[in-house]
Amino acid sequence: MTGLANKYRPTSFKDVLGNDSIVKSLLAKLDTEDRPHTYLFTGDSGTGKTTIARIYAERLGADEEFIEEVNASADNGVSAARDLELRAMSPAIGNPIRVFIMDECHRMTKDAQNVLLKVMEEPPANVYFMFLTTEPESLINAFINRCTVYSTSVPSRRDGLNWLNEIVKEEGKDISDSVLRTIIKTANGVPRRCLTLLDSVIDLDTEDSMYDMIESFTSDSSSVKDLCSMLLKRAPWVEVSKCLKTLKGEPEANRRAILGYMSAVLLNNGSNIAADALDLFKENVYDSGKPGLVLATYSVVQLYS
Repeated sequence: MTGLANKYRPTSFKDVLGNDSIVKSLLAKLDTEDRPHTYLFTGDSGTGKTTIARIYAERLGADEEFIEEVNASADNGVSAARDLELRAMSPAIGNPIRVFIMDECHRMTKDAQNVLLKVMEEPPANVYFMFLTTEPESLINAFINRCTVYSTSVPSRRDGLNWLNEIVKEEGKDISDSVLRTIIKTANGVPRRCLTLLDSVIDLDTEDSMYDMIESFTSDSSSVKDLCSMLLKRAPWVEVSKCLKTLKGEPEANRRAILGYMSAVLLNNGSNIAADALDLFKENVYDSGKPGLVLATYSVVQLYS
């Protein structure tokens, strides 16, 4: 069974939510012969960067076989960058439109970013690059300056509510606006998170059970505070692991709560441990879940053991 996040992922620009100005700009560029060939999409996870890039690639005329998606977190060094440059510069039979979509491009080393500067500035006429990142500040200026930059954002609460109501109706369900507003608030308006939450409650029978399920996706604030306190006090792993075992709530919500706590400590006290924790907890754990949270915590403990 397909989850709602995949089922309702936009496949055309008319279905893209909350990024009207980006869509209008990209559509306008389709009508120009001297359109840019290198794009940088920035924004929070789940706000449409990959979706927009895929749709734009298709609108540029690229067939699916010539749209290549690369994840920089898997291979972020100079050799990978040189290989990408070579693939982009190598001619293909028939000279088809080719698009390279690189996710998490901030994971590339500075040397790897430098390797790509030449081909980004002077790509073949049939080649386009689309770089995606949640951390544009981690990219070197020369890299950013060679891109046309777009920043994705969440839709308004009203648009988000109308969108969720349409999906609920399409699924043949009946969920109150109150529950849907709670979903939007809990998900901070991020479409993908909203659909993940909606997926978890859409088959429940009562509003109380829906609210209980949504609550389970929020952070365990008490345990998060205990965990952060232990890290700041350089507690041994045996103690920290006990705290992790009792940590409830949704892992990504807990990660964000840890970031909030450590950010406040850093701003008020200038703690090196808090600074390192912010760095080690910066990647989302949507896919890795609690194991990802455990690994980040262990990395902090090991750093100061």
